[in-house]
Amino acid sequence: MVENRPGAGGNIGTQSDARAAKDGYTLLLTINSAQAINPALYKNPGFDPVNDFVPLYYIGATPYVLVSPPGSPYKTLADVVAAAKKKPGELSYASAGNGTISHLLGAMLNVSAGIEMQHIPYKGVAPAINDVLGGQVLLAFAQSAICSQLH
Repeated sequence: MVENRPGAGGNIGTQSDARAAKDGYTLLLTINSAQAINPALYKNPGFDPVNDFVPLYYIGATPYVLVSPPGSPYKTLADVVAAAKKKPGELSYASAGNGTISHLLGAMLNVSAGIEMQHIPYKGVAPAINDVLGGQVLLAFAQSAICSQLH
């Protein structure tokens, strides 16, 4: 049986599995940020990434991309950086939520490019991409596998 437990950057589902009986019947399929990043971002994520889990298998990697809606003036990263430099704090980007990889990618771009884009956290990547497609927000960081379905 599959139990999807999204939220809190992966903490909710990860906490649930950490509390499950250690009987060999419960598996956690998660993104690496829940294990590698969340313990540094949250005072008490509700699990110990080293002692509560035994890694079994590496499934794969999915690159992240910065996307904009059809008809957007932002065709390249250089376009985004130039616009953000002209109007600091006015350009915004959507993410899958606070503390997620997509949030941190925007923060890293702000620092590395010397810009100030505003973060708009969503409750998951699907609603963020929906609002990008609808033009409510002009940019989002998301997994390329999700964005490949946007053609």
